[in-house]
Amino acid sequence: TGTLDFTGKEGMLSNTCCDAVTCPKGGGQIITDDLGACDGKATFSCSYDAAGTKPLKVGSNKTIIGVGPNAIVKGKGFDLTGGVSNIIIRNLTITNLNPQVVWGGDAITIRGASKVWVDHNRISLIGRQFFVSGFDPATNVTFSYNELDGNTPYSSNCDGTHYWTMLFAGSENTMTLMGNWIHHTSGRGPHAGGTSPVTQKVYAQFANDYYQTVSGHAADPAENANLFYEGTYFQSVKTPFVTTDGGFSYAPVSSNLSSTSSACTTAIGRGCVANANSASGAFPLNAQALTAMSAYKSSMVTPYPANEVPSSVPHLAGPGHI
Repeated sequence: TGTLDFTGKEGMLSNTCCDAVTCPKGGGQIITDDLGACDGKATFSCSYDAAGTKPLKVGSNKTIIGVGPNAIVKGKGFDLTGGVSNIIIRNLTITNLNPQVVWGGDAITIRGASKVWVDHNRISLIGRQFFVSGFDPATNVTFSYNELDGNTPYSSNCDGTHYWTMLFAGSENTMTLMGNWIHHTSGRGPHAGGTSPVTQKVYAQFANDYYQTVSGHAADPAENANLFYEGTYFQSVKTPFVTTDGGFSYAPVSSNLSSTSSACTTAIGRGCVANANSASGAFPLNAQALTAMSAYKSSMVTPYPANEVPSSVPHLAGPGHI
């Protein structure tokens, strides 16, 4: 209950940094000189809060729950690693993890964990990822009715939006994302899959999520990623789906719902629920993603119609609704 404030409690870190991007009017993020991030860029000394880089370790069979609508964890995230399982994180606001520094901290990390439920939380002002998995398996994970608030004065896109939304890079990821409100972001919504340093495999169903005001891209599936979208609403999303990174997405809309009926019924035992978009781009129908997801049809949720999402999800997502 109340606020757990870790900011300033564990000292400061000093490092060499550079501008992640140079914003003409200021307000961008800086990035530490790791993994070649500052190659060819002017560097400078920087300091930031050590607490953000040292997340709270969560063991198996734990529930972390906020009491009331104003339970806040400030300055630290959560780390679910090392084979832990049966964990619930609910009804919290997680905020202020070095939002000015790209490597300043992640809100929720799931790496080598199973049976995880992350529900009705609000995440804002994070240095890097709101939600990240990798490189060990993240299996039987449900991420439901969370608000990912990308509004920030420190924008890697120079437009007041947060870029590092979600990264799914586990060697075996099985996930359901439902009823989440993802707004004022500009990328990685999620970035999923890939090939280095391990072969990541991602199987994820998105149902009744609400992407609102995304100045860059939402879903970005790379190799070995299979993303299945139903009943999700995309409003003012510049690029709903990246289709050039080698992964697969299946996202029917009303105009092609009848033509996908047979494939959906064969794969998941029912017709697909159409997605909807407003001022947004193209939606792919990669059959490989639908076929891959058929192995998980017994655990899929059935979404309600996408046109109900804008009026329901913002009122249901985040803390205070459980």
